[in-house]
Amino acid sequence: MKFDKTIKLNYILNMKKRTRTNLIILIVITLIAAFDLVLVKNISDSEKKHEAELEQTVITASEQYINFFIENVVAIGKSIYTNSNIYDFLNKDYASALEYYDAFYELESNNYLIISENSSIKKCTVYTDNPTVLNGGNIMNLSGLKDEKWYVQFQKLSKPMILFCNKDTKTFSIIRKLDYYNLRTGECYLKLDLNNDTIQETLSKFDFEGELYIMSDGVLFYSNQPDVNDDDVNIGADYICYTQNYYSADMEFFAYSDNNSFLNSLRQNFIIEIIFLIILISGIIILSFIMKSYIIRIKKSVEFYDENRSFVGLPKEYIGDDDLGQLYMHCISLSDKLTLKQHEYERCRDILIKRSSSINELLISALSLDSVNSFIMKYPSDKYSYGDFTECIALEKEFEILFTLEKYGMKISADKNIDCENLFILPFSLASMAAYFMDYDKNAELNIECCDGFLIFDIKTDNKLPQSKVLKFHAVFENNFNQDISFKNGYEFNPFIRIKKYYATGVSEIISEENGFRFTIKINTDSLMR
Repeated sequence: MKFDKTIKLNYILNMKKRTRTNLIILIVITLIAAFDLVLVKNISDSEKKHEAELEQTVITASEQYINFFIENVVAIGKSIYTNSNIYDFLNKDYASALEYYDAFYELESNNYLIISENSSIKKCTVYTDNPTVLNGGNIMNLSGLKDEKWYVQFQKLSKPMILFCNKDTKTFSIIRKLDYYNLRTGECYLKLDLNNDTIQETLSKFDFEGELYIMSDGVLFYSNQPDVNDDDVNIGADYICYTQNYYSADMEFFAYSDNNSFLNSLRQNFIIEIIFLIILISGIIILSFIMKSYIIRIKKSVEFYDENRSFVGLPKEYIGDDDLGQLYMHCISLSDKLTLKQHEYERCRDILIKRSSSINELLISALSLDSVNSFIMKYPSDKYSYGDFTECIALEKEFEILFTLEKYGMKISADKNIDCENLFILPFSLASMAAYFMDYDKNAELNIECCDGFLIFDIKTDNKLPQSKVLKFHAVFENNFNQDISFKNGYEFNPFIRIKKYYATGVSEIISEENGFRFTIKINTDSLMR
């Protein structure tokens, strides 16, 4: 065995100096190439994962915004639908144009319909079968308009309210029949044209580096790509698709990222890369010359010694002034380049961390919007204040929201010694969690107190929850649950996921199934202070 090692060592020592030099250069090039390949692969994989998450996030955010926008218009339409003054105006038989315009200007002076036209509604129009009503302003006679597409679609679906998609103008309208009060002059309809400019402007602010399309029945209503029409859209298997029905109208959301952001970055820095390659190749050439010169000098020095058996009188050019120093400086140069590569990798890592933080903030916003919207729709009240649902509010304001549930049957008690002014919490967080249990027991009992540095949210119900729900609660509050999570619209556990995602390890839960069902959440008060 020792003999074999000696042969291998002698083979390396007896290798020709030129071959050894070329081998060293080849090893250096291979190491640099391998490092670049690993760096490129890691960054590329991270970009692909980030872009997949970004696609899902932009789809969810778009759908949430469209839903919020439509529901806002529906709420405005409801106020018109229940307005008795409009029904009084439509129920009259006008003997002359003068009598009609007197009533019309009185209605217009009260501004019932004009005030409805805002950033959400572009045009508000009431259509009536009353033959004595004249066309003008926000009032139109239905005679001769029953062949209009919106009217035909409304009659076909036979529903009290629909979302009509106009394929010709690529606009949306809420159509609702006015039948809150009895009308003896014939049918009347309310048509609210959505403001597409507001939708386009808001969606364009998402700054999504990819393709985002919103379509309905094969017609393109929004695209973040310039100068794109229906024929230019080619939806492939790589697109993420989400379909949502809004008042009998299906709307499809498509998102796709071309996964070329890293390649685009390389193309944008093409000149820098060429300069880097030139420097690298030049360094290798200089290194080969230095090593060749070093070998020649050593060879001549050995020959001189063989002839003279001494180094005395060795010519100065055989020694060289800075051959080892040059070799040392070249090694320093290579080390600096590797350090530069390391800094570039760290900068890329920091960019990815920032993008991940942005995604987390967007996820918190989506969870907040979904939870708050669900609560408001189910338990409306004029006591709510609408603002940024991701900004914490004082605990006393959250208690005001929470105590609105008492009129729906929930029994709520709170410790009077809680420092409500100095503790802050996500808006509608406690209220939306409490509302979840009212689906199982309208007379649920809720107690809130502060003990040993924790805010304790304790709720009891007489009815037990299904075991599948209990297991889901345990899963939500596991410490590793929020490592990799995607948003799901309308998910019943979104209020609890929101709390866990925002406070992370600062929140925990306790579940007891003795004598009904008891659910307790403990939130560290340190995380509730500003």
